[in-house]
Amino acid sequence: MPEATAIPKSPVAAPALPAGLAAFLRRARRRLRAQRAALWALYGLLVGLGVAVVAAVAARLWPLLLPEQIGLLAGVAVAGGVVLGALAGAARPLPLRVVAARCDRELGLRERLTTALELATGAASSPLAPLQLAETTGRLDAAGGALRFPRPDRRALAAALALAAALALLLVAPNGQTAVIQQRAANRQALQQAAQRVGQLQAQVQSRNDLDPAVKQALQQQLAQLQQDLANGDVDRAQAVAQIAAAEAQLRQLQDPNAARAAAGLPNLADEFKTFDATSDIGKRLAAGDDAGAGQALKGLGAQLANLDPASRAALAQKYRDAAASQAASNPQLAQQLQDAADALSRGDTAAAQQALDRAADTIAQTGQQVATQNQLGQTLSGLGQLKQDVASGPAPQAANATPGALAGSPVALNGTAPALSGTPLAPNGQGTPVALNGSPVALNGTPIALATGQPSGTGTPVIAPGAGQAQGQGQGQGQAQGNGNGNGGNNGSGGGIGQSGSGGGQQTPVAPATGQQPPTGQGQPNNGGDYDPVYAPTLPGGPAGQRQQVPGSGAAPAPPTGATQGPGATGPSSVPYNQVYQQYVDAARQALDNGQVPPDLRDYIRQYFSDLDPNANK
Repeated sequence: MPEATAIPKSPVAAPALPAGLAAFLRRARRRLRAQRAALWALYGLLVGLGVAVVAAVAARLWPLLLPEQIGLLAGVAVAGGVVLGALAGAARPLPLRVVAARCDRELGLRERLTTALELATGAASSPLAPLQLAETTGRLDAAGGALRFPRPDRRALAAALALAAALALLLVAPNGQTAVIQQRAANRQALQQAAQRVGQLQAQVQSRNDLDPAVKQALQQQLAQLQQDLANGDVDRAQAVAQIAAAEAQLRQLQDPNAARAAAGLPNLADEFKTFDATSDIGKRLAAGDDAGAGQALKGLGAQLANLDPASRAALAQKYRDAAASQAASNPQLAQQLQDAADALSRGDTAAAQQALDRAADTIAQTGQQVATQNQLGQTLSGLGQLKQDVASGPAPQAANATPGALAGSPVALNGTAPALSGTPLAPNGQGTPVALNGSPVALNGTPIALATGQPSGTGTPVIAPGAGQAQGQGQGQGQAQGNGNGNGGNNGSGGGIGQSGSGGGQQTPVAPATGQQPPTGQGQPNNGGDYDPVYAPTLPGGPAGQRQQVPGSGAAPAPPTGATQGPGATGPSSVPYNQVYQQYVDAARQALDNGQVPPDLRDYIRQYFSDLDPNANK
């Protein structure tokens, strides 16, 4: 009997998911995605608040952030946490099977939606699939098809509220680190401005073409390094002051006191050359400060020596001798070169004379370069000194200007009058109390000096010799030594006074250096020789201080100090010979010049002042 052939069964086709079930699952997935985004946004809020609270606490332990910066950081952290949390929750994949399982739990459908989804997708098969899908649709319609949103996590909400309250308290409560941060910010701003001022000083040096190349390079290197150190901003004010002081110390090593001494005689050389036709152009250039041009003019004159007649050569040789004499004390090298030129001309050796003049011209140009270099060095030191004081004092330094000011806030006289050393003010325009060193009024040789031109003139500061009682009267005095005035007052007093110096006659009322002295008026001539008069010097530079004494007098005004002034360790009179105290004041002035305590624009006046009063030069 033949075997029966088995007929294969055809697979059951997966039924399509009813449209109502498909639409419900899509709506449910969107709602579940929104729920998850909101939940994750809450978690992001917690993270942001936590970061902000940690930052606020750290800002109270260390000087990190200002309150407004903490508030900004908190806002960014909270907003960023919420946004990132919501985006992460919404972007996370959400399959339909997960949505179906969630809906089965929420609506009590006993996994009917999950089974229907599996039958529709082919994950499962059953001949009863159409009946199961129809039943699921009916049960879903009976349940209403609405999903309930779960309540938010109460613990997360409570944590968020607690963190928000802590953050608000940390932002509102005073923070001791705020003052530290503000001080640091002020320091950084001050140091940045200080670095800008150093850069301006460096630009001034760079713009000069008449400086010694080696000194100019050293100046620029020191200023560039200082500017870089200050611009970094990682130092406090004390360290910045130390850095500026170190730069000052390095630059002071470049100072050359011999340059000022050599340059002090150039005005005398200019005066000598201006009085002779052949050398007048050289003198004018020297007077104008064109030392390089004066040197070239002197070389040009040397090239013309061979064309001069014997009489002109002899006159020119004499002028060179006079010029050499004017430089003997200040610049011996230049004096010797001029003397060599004069001797060669007297011998008729024009070639040797020209060589000597060439050397003299080079010396003049070099001296001018040294003077310009030292002046610029002094201006730089002056600027650094003021900068150091500004940085140390606290307020942010102001913008620098090209005009050098007084050192350490000392006023600078702009009328050509040299400043008082050690802080004693000058008499304005040469009238009033004489210049004082260390607080002591100076009467030098009884001759008033006007510093506006650097030469004795018809106006200036008179010097009063000590007198007794009250004196009123007029006096006439003549003579080469000094002018004296004597007069009788209404109270049987007598007084003495020194008249004004200068060419020609004039009347000057001197000012007494002590209370109660009534000086007479007088006329006189410059002191060109003779004995030295005593001067009032109760305090010498570097010496012990004396004590002024007053003796009561008769009349309307009290008597001036008379005789000797005694003090600790003092046994001599307060009036001493002029030539005995001159050198002490000169040394004090030179020390102030060498230390950079006098503005560069006024140093020549100081030197000329003491040069005019040199007792060795006047004799």
